[in-house]
Amino acid sequence: STISDISLPNSLMLIGSYSFKGCEGISSLTIPQSLRRCGKGAFEGCCALRELHISDLAAWFGTVFEEATANPTHIAKGLYLNGTKLSHIEVPQSVTKIGDYALYNYLSLNTITLHNAITEIGNSALAGCNGLTALSLPASITTFGISPFAECTGELTVGCNIPSASSSANSPFYGSKFSQATFAEGIKTIGDYALYNCSTIEQITIPKGVEEVGSYALYGCSGKISIDCNIPSAESEYDSIFYCTSFDEITLGRNVASIGSGTFTGCTGTLIVECEIPASSSASEGAFYGASVTKVVIGKEVATIGDYAFRGCTKIAEVEFGSIVKSIGSYAFANCTNLKEVILKNNSVEIDGWAFSYSSLEKINMENVSRMWDYAFEETDALETINWGDITAIGEQSFASSGLTNVSISTKVTTIETNAFKNCKSL
Repeated sequence: STISDISLPNSLMLIGSYSFKGCEGISSLTIPQSLRRCGKGAFEGCCALRELHISDLAAWFGTVFEEATANPTHIAKGLYLNGTKLSHIEVPQSVTKIGDYALYNYLSLNTITLHNAITEIGNSALAGCNGLTALSLPASITTFGISPFAECTGELTVGCNIPSASSSANSPFYGSKFSQATFAEGIKTIGDYALYNCSTIEQITIPKGVEEVGSYALYGCSGKISIDCNIPSAESEYDSIFYCTSFDEITLGRNVASIGSGTFTGCTGTLIVECEIPASSSASEGAFYGASVTKVVIGKEVATIGDYAFRGCTKIAEVEFGSIVKSIGSYAFANCTNLKEVILKNNSVEIDGWAFSYSSLEKINMENVSRMWDYAFEETDALETINWGDITAIGEQSFASSGLTNVSISTKVTTIETNAFKNCKSL
């Protein structure tokens, strides 16, 4: 326990289990490139170790460490390659696997470059490296061990497919503490449990072309997420990619062509939609059925809001319409009982039947509406006044049972259909 400086011979291939356990005086250790295996607990309790010296990175990554305390990086203050302390590591081209515990708990590591021939990251390979500022995973990686990035920090860029895990604890990113996760274009699969409970991530980006986002892949995630790929239907809320998430902001990019029913059940915060919103045939199949978002922002290139899109989204209090929205589909905002005001920016908007029926709408700038179909504002009992604009026809039961208190019909109106103002008891 009084030894302070150890230099192991170049002939050494094996360090047996618990060989240096409890040697609390070791402050400097030199490992030869001949080493092939370190046994369990080989350096357990070497609490004074400050300098770990090696001469060959490829040999180091080829060493087998039987568990975490077999690798002296778990306690060393610095890893030195030929006398230079490593804060950035560029993995040699000859290395195809980052083995189990290869850099376990190396706190001085800020960045690491993984080249495009690496196919495997082993168990806890980089676990505990909480000094990382960035990590990029190349497309070549196909296999992950258990918790290879636990406690890792910084910005994560994923260029490879993430296979499904059998449980959350077997997920590649289980226990990680990344601040940002960007999946690069070209990947197809984000498997089950991929980012399970990665609650420290503030921004997630999923690009176009992704074909599968697995069960519980985003479970427990929050912050902001941007998705630019098609979103599958969820048979139940547990199958939704957003199950048990609490994102503050969800952005759907312009490349989203289909939005499966039930996907957004329970989603909160702000929803930014930059894609066309498809029509559905019923409320339960509506694009955002069951969502609990409080604000909706319709992007500047969106022209159509499909039938049933937001029907029954009772938490929506504010909708910002883009400047080219020209069609609001049937039942699109029906039963939105917290929606008070709608401001349309396009001066030629067509509102389909029942579009705002049974909502709590108080104000809408009808001067921007070119056509309004039957039942559009039925049972909007908070709607008291209307500015008519260029509308020429008031559809059947358009304002039936609404809260209108004063109606001044525009001189441009040529037709008032059956029951247009039926049961407007404040008139």
